[in-house]
Amino acid sequence: MTDLFRELYCDSDSGEEDFLGFENPSQDSGEDNIDAMDVSDVSDTDVSTDSDGETSQCSNQTVDFGDAYEHRWLIDFQRQCGPLLHTDESSEFQIFSDFFTPQIIQLFTEETNRYAADYLQDHSLSAHSRARRWESVTDGDVRAFLALLIIQGHVRLPDYPSYWSTDYYTELPGVRSIMSRDKFQNILRFFHLCNNSDNLPSEHPDHDRLFKIRRFLSHLVGQWQSAYYPGREASVDESIIAFKGRSRMVVYKPNKPHKWGLNAWVLADPSGYMWNWELYTGKKGQTESGLTKNVVLSLCQPIFGHGHHIYMDNYFSSPALFGELRDNQTGACGTLRTNRSGVPTQIKTAKLSKKKNGMVVERDGDLMYIAWYDKRQVNLISSVHTAATFQKSLRAKAAPNHRRVVEKPKAVELYTKYMQGVDRGDQLLWYKLHLHKSLKWWKKVFMYLLEVSLVNASIIYKTFHPKATSASFRMAVVYGLLQGHAKPDYRPAHRRTSNPPTRLTERHWLAWNPQKTPSGKQAKPDCVVCSQRGPGVKRHQTETICKQCCVPLCPVPCFQRFHSVVDYKVVCTKEYHRLTVVEQSNSSGACSQASTDTEAS
Repeated sequence: MTDLFRELYCDSDSGEEDFLGFENPSQDSGEDNIDAMDVSDVSDTDVSTDSDGETSQCSNQTVDFGDAYEHRWLIDFQRQCGPLLHTDESSEFQIFSDFFTPQIIQLFTEETNRYAADYLQDHSLSAHSRARRWESVTDGDVRAFLALLIIQGHVRLPDYPSYWSTDYYTELPGVRSIMSRDKFQNILRFFHLCNNSDNLPSEHPDHDRLFKIRRFLSHLVGQWQSAYYPGREASVDESIIAFKGRSRMVVYKPNKPHKWGLNAWVLADPSGYMWNWELYTGKKGQTESGLTKNVVLSLCQPIFGHGHHIYMDNYFSSPALFGELRDNQTGACGTLRTNRSGVPTQIKTAKLSKKKNGMVVERDGDLMYIAWYDKRQVNLISSVHTAATFQKSLRAKAAPNHRRVVEKPKAVELYTKYMQGVDRGDQLLWYKLHLHKSLKWWKKVFMYLLEVSLVNASIIYKTFHPKATSASFRMAVVYGLLQGHAKPDYRPAHRRTSNPPTRLTERHWLAWNPQKTPSGKQAKPDCVVCSQRGPGVKRHQTETICKQCCVPLCPVPCFQRFHSVVDYKVVCTKEYHRLTVVEQSNSSGACSQASTDTEAS
């Protein structure tokens, strides 16, 4: 269980090589060929420090990290960080609507209607096709559709029709009141974010593999960046979108929880706020030298020149990359694969072990290299830290008092703290990410980005309201999306509140009333059905009863009415009995005539 948790939410450095992954076998394959790396230590993390010279509580020890930094070449970080557009008076929906703006809703509406019209014009539908009931959507329909997608992440059921089930134990009347099942599935089928006629063919040199979501993605990432700014420390890592469909962008990673999927590169704040986001579009040529370095430079380009510290794992870090970041006034720290070009020989040849617990430190200009051993050997490269260490007390079964003390580099402790931004964002995302099944890769990306927007918006909101929960935040967004939405003409199915009376379910027989009057005559009580007399009508008495119910009833028509209708009371009038007698006599005559005809034949 511990290994699975670390694989999901901790540093991607592990006992196995962390690599970009294999291309889908059905497509061209080939990636950077990187040898196995030295694994890093990501355990025993309990640090909290935000700036130089600030103390931190670590394993019940107060640690001063002031001497952990050395970056005289780097300018001081002076940017305003955190929420930029909102205050504690901003509501949940206001924050979310700054990501899914009216422009995005309008784009959704226009392109969905366009695609549906083109599809219905070019395809012949079967007689019972759901698409025959398609109606053009409005902005209100799109907001209601988004609200349903959020609800489906909050309340998970096995498939879409289950949300409209009328089963007594699993039904969701609120979902049915928002939109009908067929309308939801039609929107899900036809929703689009681009005009397909503008897409260039795949063989065109300017073809964009992300054309389906390019406008939506560019707008959304821009909104994320305008609403929030990361602190001095940020991290770069990858995030996987589970997908097994056909696409050149699908990669295979056997050491990940989701082995098949789309690979995204993310720059995140330690809080988990995903600030910059790019999707890996697959191999474009025979070789892709410097792929990881270009990814980091592209993600960090908007924050160059502000004195940030970027943390990354050993898949990205290299002396060449750190040098370019330094040239752009950006510090960096990360674990290191010793086969990278430019790594000092002392670090490459360092073979530390448990019996020889120690540390090797090398300086190369502004870069510092550390090889340190605790449970396993860790190789670290940094352009902003020193080799300062501190004593950390850890649990150990074999040690006296079940505690042991290790000399740990402060740079490793800070790396372990600040490297968790992307993993933290993924953790928050997967709590409520509904696994919408789809054969279209861009629809999976859309669902993923919708969830990222919810997580980012909730991080902003919790900055001002720390006690707010994710569930309450999501439902507040749902109510905001549905505000002013015209609900369909919904009438819930009738359901009895209790079991029907036995007089409507059991067998009953007519009998003479056995009761007698004091004088010995036949008793004639009022009929329980027609005893409500009208003006000028006398009470209706009867000598017959229901043998099982023991209630007085007229043979016709009250006996039948009493045993077939819930509200059986009627007003007794001459017309009521006279009409019934005439109907009965006509029915009897018809039956006797039919019997005679049968005998004659």
